[in-house]
Amino acid sequence: MPCNLVLLAALAAPVEASVRIGAGGAADGEVVAEMILYLPQASEFVLHGTLPVPPGTCAPGDVDVPLSVLDHDGLPAPTQVEVVSRYPDPADGADVVEILARVHRPPAAKPGRRFIYQVVLESQPAGQAAPHPDVAALLDDSGALQLRATDVFGHAYSAPLAGELLRTGGQRVRQGALVSERRLHLPLLPEAPVGGSRGTLPHLMGIHAYLRVVDGEPYLLLDLHLHNGLDGLDRTSSEDDALNAIYFRHLDLRLPPGWRVLHAFHSPAVGGQHPSGPWVDQRLLDDLPSGDLYFVPRQAHFVRRLAIARVGAEERALEALEMRHLAFVRSGRAPSGVKLWSWWKQETARYFPQRQRLPRLDHVDMVEVRAKLAGKLSQRATQVAQGRAGIYPMYSQRLGWAHPWGVQYGGMTGGDEIYIFDGLRTAAATSRAGYRLAQLLMRAYVDRQPTALYARSGRPTRVEDVLWTGDGGPYTTSTFFIVPKSGDPFGFEDAPTFQTEAVQAQGLDPWWEEELASYMPIDFQHYIRYTRNLKILAWLGNDSLAKAELEAAAEVFHLSFHQYPYSQWGYVESNGLLHRIQRAVVDPHDGLPIGRGEAWGLDVAAAAYSVGDDGFRERARPWLELVVRTFELGQSDCTGNLMALHIGKALGGRFLIRRANECAYLESALRAVNESVFRGPHPGLSEAVDTMIARSVRSGLMPPFWNESEGASWLTVGVSGPDWTFPEFCGEVPDSAYDEGLVQEHLWTGIAYAYEITGHPFFLLRAKRLVDSGDLWKELHADGLENVEGRAAFLALLQGLYE
Repeated sequence: MPCNLVLLAALAAPVEASVRIGAGGAADGEVVAEMILYLPQASEFVLHGTLPVPPGTCAPGDVDVPLSVLDHDGLPAPTQVEVVSRYPDPADGADVVEILARVHRPPAAKPGRRFIYQVVLESQPAGQAAPHPDVAALLDDSGALQLRATDVFGHAYSAPLAGELLRTGGQRVRQGALVSERRLHLPLLPEAPVGGSRGTLPHLMGIHAYLRVVDGEPYLLLDLHLHNGLDGLDRTSSEDDALNAIYFRHLDLRLPPGWRVLHAFHSPAVGGQHPSGPWVDQRLLDDLPSGDLYFVPRQAHFVRRLAIARVGAEERALEALEMRHLAFVRSGRAPSGVKLWSWWKQETARYFPQRQRLPRLDHVDMVEVRAKLAGKLSQRATQVAQGRAGIYPMYSQRLGWAHPWGVQYGGMTGGDEIYIFDGLRTAAATSRAGYRLAQLLMRAYVDRQPTALYARSGRPTRVEDVLWTGDGGPYTTSTFFIVPKSGDPFGFEDAPTFQTEAVQAQGLDPWWEEELASYMPIDFQHYIRYTRNLKILAWLGNDSLAKAELEAAAEVFHLSFHQYPYSQWGYVESNGLLHRIQRAVVDPHDGLPIGRGEAWGLDVAAAAYSVGDDGFRERARPWLELVVRTFELGQSDCTGNLMALHIGKALGGRFLIRRANECAYLESALRAVNESVFRGPHPGLSEAVDTMIARSVRSGLMPPFWNESEGASWLTVGVSGPDWTFPEFCGEVPDSAYDEGLVQEHLWTGIAYAYEITGHPFFLLRAKRLVDSGDLWKELHADGLENVEGRAAFLALLQGLYE
């Protein structure tokens, strides 16, 4: 893409020797970014938001905080920086950071007014958050912050979140002068284990708890992820035994008197406080009015976002819980004239795993966008608060702890929510409501996604956990596709059933049990519906729950798409990577049986790699390289086509087919893997992936896959006979191998990628053909927000060409 010559000249200009040039060409003390916030009620608060940064800004081994936020008076505020995602090369450090600062509301500014806080390249010493004395006492008390539940027989189970366990266990998530956060994982264990037919289970739900302390504030933020997905692979302990159905009466959080629990999203399931000796038990899930028990199916899970506030500090805690301190980076120019670091600047274009530059939406009424996002949030939050059924796609009423999103079928039909890039409107409109809507939708999607599978330590179960070594090399003893299918290394088939039988005998199973159990997990072909909100929350808010769920979703895909045979006799799963490898080796360069399922799986794998730790990266990198090398070997030499998949209902099952929309998703997934994993440290592989993307995009814009008279790609085209014994249609495709559908809206992203890779004008000419106009700028901007998520990459490219 053509460079901005004015900016290049400015950056190349000589500077005085006394001025040190920092990250991205900025000088010490220079304004490099601006954060927009709608001011809260509090006069002093901790602002937080995410910011893309140039390489080396936040590098490994840095001791000081590299950036400072200027308070309303222009003076540096205490600032903390946390890593959101990282460049592929570890030496480059973070590419997106969360920036936190203790700032003040300007004395004359009323709450709700939009205000801009500037970020400067000025380091300051790192510090350590000091809890409010009451919060420190709460966290030090081993009897406080206990999650508690009872089973069908009245046996009590508990999990302590404070005291010695918090001091010595868990994992640091955030650590700095303003916010400290620790992650714990533990099961609800029986307080008095009892054997026999009326005894206790080895545990109830597993719990991920994220405890977040804000310096000096009289409240604690607590995010909970509760799951019935312990994998049973630790044979030395029963604390991770796999269970099927779990039933319990209520779920409490035990607190000392004088504390209140606040919920980010209210629900009728929330109960009141109940005295319990010297404690108070806050009902997070109250007794069901019918007397029935709560039901948690195998591998089901749910999340809750809470604040625990000292009496009198509820409003201050609620502001933090409702994200009223969340700021958004904005585009623009610094006082020096250079572009500010933002999602809209090419040098800091680090959004989502594709590292996409976002298009400016200046041609759209942002007031209207903010109003629509606020309206959607209000509609769905009210529905959840009332527990009622609603309009599509949230048909269901509350089902106990769950209020699921969508229909029971895991392959929800329709194109809504199928977005390569999402959150654009929220970022451009600086909409707190848009961000909270993503939080609510994440919660509702988790409610209907029974895919939880975790080791005793709390990390997601990995394919390496279920590998055995035989004479022929590693193999698995179970098949897996989103959830375990055959074979049972986890022990689900041996799980105790006596409590389930007691529940059923007493008629205590809830009326909604069958309906909740009927929700199938969102499958890989539609995985983006589940992962899209996770990515929004990670990239725009550095949300710990969302980042952890990205890793878990990636591991589920890896468990389903790996290079190992099932059994020592070499059985090959048709859905796995090994099948694709064998096809590519036996019939190279004829296309592969891949499509949108592999695309969305790779997309979340790249996202998890972006936000993951070194351990995840070291394990995932060889697997991802094997995937892209397999795709490269399978790509058609004749046409550049990637996809040759048999779908029984497509063209009557008479052909292996290519689908334009699925190829677009594959191209974007390859882009995500390239930008997240290979770009920089692996130049040869990165160039090969670029070539693969450009060839695939071009194939969809040329005959036989392009309809010149209509200026569109055919949606579905047969590429050979119905199986691999038939040769590829290299020259002419039979008329019977076309359907009548045409596609334009899915082509924009690939065209942008291919032009950026090759610089060839052919791709811009094809873009003009799509709108049948010589003025792409006018046509695309006149369409406002129509298909903006699908056009984002091209719209950003176009705007860059006009700079």
